[in-house]
Amino acid sequence: MIQSARRRRLTLLALISAPAIAAAAPPGGDSLAAFRPLVGQWECHGRFARSGAPIGARLTIAIDGATQSLSLRHDDLPPNAYHAVELWGAARGGGFRATIADASGGVRWLTSPGWRDGMLDWERREDGQPKERFRYTLAGDKGFTIEWFVVDAVRGPILGDSIDCAPG
Repeated sequence: MIQSARRRRLTLLALISAPAIAAAAPPGGDSLAAFRPLVGQWECHGRFARSGAPIGARLTIAIDGATQSLSLRHDDLPPNAYHAVELWGAARGGGFRATIADASGGVRWLTSPGWRDGMLDWERREDGQPKERFRYTLAGDKGFTIEWFVVDAVRGPILGDSIDCAPG
């Protein structure tokens, strides 16, 4: 009788805990398959919007199958000094979340609904308002473009820089 009551309690505990355990597990399947066109080594060149000064960067992008995350290493070429590490992953409620760590901006969180018409927008918000956006636009098998915008409450997105990335 005691063993039967213990078994019922354990069964009840397992039934109550199952949804919490499932919610804590990473999303199943290949949630980052849509990002495969970005995987690889990239040489990027473009311009700062305001000054017209050239900008160059090297990107290394890889998918980690065990964690279902994408890692992106961004290193500007001299004379520019921006260096960042990014992690992208599926969000539980749908879409994606990313974190960017760099010396000038600290650690920032961004969200994206995913690809739309060959474009992927990552947005950072503060106090419910958009503050910054990164837009990735696919260019077929030739690579992609990254545009960085600062979002002004009145004027909307203002282009900061743009780079075109090709296999390298």
